[in-house]
Amino acid sequence: MFLFSEFYENYAVMMEEEGTVIVGLLVGLNVIDANLCVKGEDLDSQVGVIDFSIYLKSDEDNHDREGRNVHISAILDQKNYVEELNRQLNGTVSSLHARIDTLEKSNAKLIEELAIAKNNIIKLQEENHQIRNDNAMIFMKAHQHLEESDTDLESARVQHEIELAVKLLEKDILEKQDTLIGLKEQLEEVKAINFEMYQKMQCSEEEAKKRDVNDGQDGKSTQMSACRKPYEERLSSEVWIWYSKCQAEDDHARKLQLKRQISSSDVES
Repeated sequence: MFLFSEFYENYAVMMEEEGTVIVGLLVGLNVIDANLCVKGEDLDSQVGVIDFSIYLKSDEDNHDREGRNVHISAILDQKNYVEELNRQLNGTVSSLHARIDTLEKSNAKLIEELAIAKNNIIKLQEENHQIRNDNAMIFMKAHQHLEESDTDLESARVQHEIELAVKLLEKDILEKQDTLIGLKEQLEEVKAINFEMYQKMQCSEEEAKKRDVNDGQDGKSTQMSACRKPYEERLSSEVWIWYSKCQAEDDHARKLQLKRQISSSDVES
């Protein structure tokens, strides 16, 4: 059609689709016997000369042809630009498709990794819960063991205090027994001295009786007896007071020991 447009007008028959059909039919003929004049209206008579000037382009149309050529060049340039832009867009679309495929693969991989991470998180949470339970059980056992240890330490401390108090009490009792033994020895010595003085007094009395058997001798004997009696009473009272004091201290220490044992038994219970 672009080739025909150089030689025919836009409204010519050859520019139409029927022109192509007519050309095909003419090619199939061997001889054309008649001349057709399509200029006039009378087609019955033959025309000796056929003027085809109206169907051909003249030199006056060169200016229009150049304008058309410029227009066609602009259209071709636009076509080339559109084709180039289309190729660039196709390349961009291809790269985008490739990027989409890559992103889909990355997304699928990330989904798999996310599922694996979720499973790992669930496992770690279960392990954490189990470890917390184990730690709580260990803490309870340790606390119970610590309480038992504290109870044992308290019992041992009370037992040690009791043993220490018993030892101190035994030591005090031993000291008091030693003191009592010493006092008994002193008392025996005093008794021996008294007995010796009594014997000496009797000897003196006998000698006095031998020397003088008068009433003055009786008065002397009575005077000596009177002097000896306050001495014996004072010595006996001092020994008895000291022994009573030791006995009272011993009773007080036993009472304190009994109170400690009672308080210790209350603490253990």
